[in-house]
Amino acid sequence: MKEGRQVDFNPVLKPHERLRLDESPDALFYQVPRVGVHHVDEAWRVQLTDLYRRLLLPGSSILDLCSSWTSHLPPNVIHHTVLGHGMNEAELEANTQLTGGFVVQDLNLRATLSWVKDGSMDAVLLANGWQYLQRPEVVASEALRVLRPGGSLMVSFSDACWPEKAVAGWLDRGGEERQLLISKILQNAGFHQVQQFSRVPPAHTPASPPAAPSRTSTHPSPPAASSSSESEAASAPVMPPTSKHTSTRTAPSSSHPTPDLQPGASPDPFYAIYAFKPPKGFTRADRMEASRRRGGMGLGAEHVSSSLSGGGGAEVAASLQGPALREMDVPRLSVSASTLERWVDAYEELVADARAMGIPASAVPSLPRDADEGSVRAARQHLTAMIASFASANI
Repeated sequence: MKEGRQVDFNPVLKPHERLRLDESPDALFYQVPRVGVHHVDEAWRVQLTDLYRRLLLPGSSILDLCSSWTSHLPPNVIHHTVLGHGMNEAELEANTQLTGGFVVQDLNLRATLSWVKDGSMDAVLLANGWQYLQRPEVVASEALRVLRPGGSLMVSFSDACWPEKAVAGWLDRGGEERQLLISKILQNAGFHQVQQFSRVPPAHTPASPPAAPSRTSTHPSPPAASSSSESEAASAPVMPPTSKHTSTRTAPSSSHPTPDLQPGASPDPFYAIYAFKPPKGFTRADRMEASRRRGGMGLGAEHVSSSLSGGGGAEVAASLQGPALREMDVPRLSVSASTLERWVDAYEELVADARAMGIPASAVPSLPRDADEGSVRAARQHLTAMIASFASANI
């Protein structure tokens, strides 16, 4: 793969998870303009525009990655500049919201954004395009580079995609697991305060698996026409094949903060991940405060175990308990694989905080390779007590 500039990144996807059914050139696949074609339903688009309206400040400098003929930005909000990126020149040319121009580039051939200056953007948007990235870790690192300190990245997606061009690691996961995957990649890249939003209709079920695509196809075949409008039916993406993971899609768990999105169930489930670039001079104290703010969006302080309710060191330990760790204090009959993965990731963050405080690595409880619910709970309880004791001795 071509690369204009070397970018260091921590791989999250395994090599086989980057493979696709159709490895033909992406430029051929996307060569037919689809101006006026919506790949998600109206309710999904309204939710995304509403989220942009509330989370993007007017006058911002915005980079819209994997864009097309619309950026879904609120039409009555004026931004300083909106720079676009995509795969089809005619579609980008038709996007009147791209006031700063656009660049046509295949991110699977060159994942760096050399045409965007360091720290020049207030926000980076990526709607319904992450599933096609073979090196999302590099794209995430580049998004972090081009953002100003305190700038934000928002990734949104539905269940719809062209399965022949989506990577295997995407097709083998369901909605919540995809959120966790993106969140992990963003955290590894250096983003903080990673938040997950979702709105999944209770009755939502994946469509029947499509026929296996030809490996030699150069563009997707449109699905059969339905009762929906012609512009939404023609050349619209199909649903991904059902797998052992996609059957687990359910209503969003209470552990994920859900914003007040547009009311009403949407046939297309809505998922979004919102993260920030740390401000300059971001210290451990800033991280503790960020953890405190994350706790306010999670399960709430009433779920923190009573052993952490004291003052001094206990307050320090409690401030490091984000939503995923506080989940462990909520009685539950079973813990899913995705929940356990979230707990393990949250515990690793707690370990990093403990090491930053000066607690020796030899004293920090480590998780076994095949960590289960009990071992994660026990390690968290042990380390939390250790943090409280260490902090008390240094206050």
